[in-house]
Amino acid sequence: MEEKKLLKGVPREMKCVSPGLRQKNYEENFALLRKRYPEVARWLQDSGNGKALAVKLESADFAFFLQENGKRHWLTTPKNPKDRARRAIERYLNTVKTGAPFLLIGIGAGYELEELFDIQLKVFLWMKRTIYVAEGSRDIFRLNLEIHNWKEILTSGRVFFFVGKKIDHQLKHFFDDALRPLPGVTIIYRKTEQENQPFVNRVKKIVHSITENRNKEGERLSREINRYYDSLSDKDWQRVFSARRERPLKILLTTSKFSTFVQYCTRDVAQGFEALGHQTRTIIEKAYTERFSFLNFSRNLASFKPDMVFTINHLRREYDGGLLVHKNIPFVSWVQDELPTLYNPQAAKTIGKRDIVLGVRWHIRRLVAVGYPNENLSCIPYPTNEQFYHPMNLGKKDRGKHDCEVSYVSHVSFSPEKVFADLLAQINDYSRTKDAKGVNDYKEILKIMFELVKERFYDEKDCYNQRDYEPLLLEAEEQKGSRIEDDRLRAYILKEFFYKIGSAFFRQLPLEWIAEEGYDLKLYGKGWENHPRLSKHAQGPARNGQELCKVYNSSQINLHLLHVSILHPRLIDGLASGGFFLVKYHADGYAQREMANYFDTEKDIILFRGKDDLLKKIKFYLEHPGERKLITERARKKVLEKLTYSVNMQLVIDKVKEQIEGSKRSSNS
Repeated sequence: MEEKKLLKGVPREMKCVSPGLRQKNYEENFALLRKRYPEVARWLQDSGNGKALAVKLESADFAFFLQENGKRHWLTTPKNPKDRARRAIERYLNTVKTGAPFLLIGIGAGYELEELFDIQLKVFLWMKRTIYVAEGSRDIFRLNLEIHNWKEILTSGRVFFFVGKKIDHQLKHFFDDALRPLPGVTIIYRKTEQENQPFVNRVKKIVHSITENRNKEGERLSREINRYYDSLSDKDWQRVFSARRERPLKILLTTSKFSTFVQYCTRDVAQGFEALGHQTRTIIEKAYTERFSFLNFSRNLASFKPDMVFTINHLRREYDGGLLVHKNIPFVSWVQDELPTLYNPQAAKTIGKRDIVLGVRWHIRRLVAVGYPNENLSCIPYPTNEQFYHPMNLGKKDRGKHDCEVSYVSHVSFSPEKVFADLLAQINDYSRTKDAKGVNDYKEILKIMFELVKERFYDEKDCYNQRDYEPLLLEAEEQKGSRIEDDRLRAYILKEFFYKIGSAFFRQLPLEWIAEEGYDLKLYGKGWENHPRLSKHAQGPARNGQELCKVYNSSQINLHLLHVSILHPRLIDGLASGGFFLVKYHADGYAQREMANYFDTEKDIILFRGKDDLLKKIKFYLEHPGERKLITERARKKVLEKLTYSVNMQLVIDKVKEQIEGSKRSSNS
């Protein structure tokens, strides 16, 4: 009776979906389905025409019903289904924000799926939040393709469908890849009839079984890995790393697709080890819906049995508290960014006898300051991959695209004013613990400090380290007649001025000087099109590898402007490419000694100090291409001798060997 009443309440002209619209939607959706989900398309084609119908309700939503043997019953709820879906999904908003994958069992009239898809908030970098959909009814799936335009859903790459009688096999096969995360939340579409649906229970049972099997496999692999590495003595490890080793080393590398430079650097590290004759295996996500998993890592440890694990910006302790990577396996971490997970005393205390931490000099200096043991640290420069970066004979098209007098490559494109505005906005959050008057005083102090910093840079008295900003903060406080008492806030302000605001001044003022002189300047990187004074020079990002090499080869003069040091991958890659560089002087003693280890700063690298010196040298070297060629040839020769990945990965192997021999001596003493 209830169904008849509901059906009677629907105006006659709204009962059925327009045949023309239904056919158009279905054909467009099915074409995408056949291309991206061929198994689902084949399953759907076997359904025939079906006896289920879609009706449009007074609410303008759709509901499905089935008519058989003179009887009809609802397949989906006819009671405001869209509003019902919205309210149902709202309960999971907090979970949505965590990025946990969803499993939707039963899609009904599609509104729950659309709500989930639409509220997918931004997650870290390029990660895509995954939605798994299990549906057993061809009729329901077919009608959804008729009433909705699912182009965005079907092309997003983050919705996965599991359908039909073979759903058990589909789920098991799909989740056999441990990089595919299991559902964090299961949402069940409840039909108006049959609350305890066999299909729902079947899907829940198989997902539970997959989860249990993953846990059991992880435990089994852990025992297998521990047995193997427990059996190796220090003498065994010494033989493995001996110069007269019986086989190549096996090196396991881990990285992430959700990175910019790091994944390419890991690729180059692997090629460096391979150039030395060693075997490598790299763990990385294949798609933006995948995630690093301990089970996948354990599978690789068990099958590959590496002699070394190599990673960038991560320590052994981050792998299940250090338990995942056996303590006897040499673990090499190359520190390239000042991350809080690395730069703290607690992290330093976890460094064991087989841990090696690499970094450029200024990273090593900072790590020692927070307590890292000296014997576990090793200084390593940023090398280049000469397979990607080398002189090129460019055609007219490539040279026409990138040809210019001066170029600069960097993502540091926010103006100092924009970075400072962001800092002031962050100070507003401080008002939660301080009265408004105090916060306003702090903002005034920062505004004075910003002007002092600006004045110093415009007077060509650059700040080269964080200490240079301390007297400027004190002067700003004195002018305001107030003081920022919170030591943590003071430290944060000094850090923000050094790493962000000062960095912007250090890099961008030389660019403004060049632009004012009218030189043909090209800026590569994200965001330059939004710069208030340099936007007309923006070229967009240049992809790592061949395109970046073309930029270095096409530019008559490349600029290198780095406020924390001088040696940087961008400079080394550019020199390996045969590019000519003008490098901004850095007063820090470490930076100067670091450069002197590899280059003659009078012959191989041309430094400039201040505006007049920069413009003078640009004019000279644009007019003397022969001089540029001699300098680039000398610099490139030095790079190939000392700064390739194969050369530096041999240094890493030597350091590991040294650690192993040291531990053996300790055990014998």
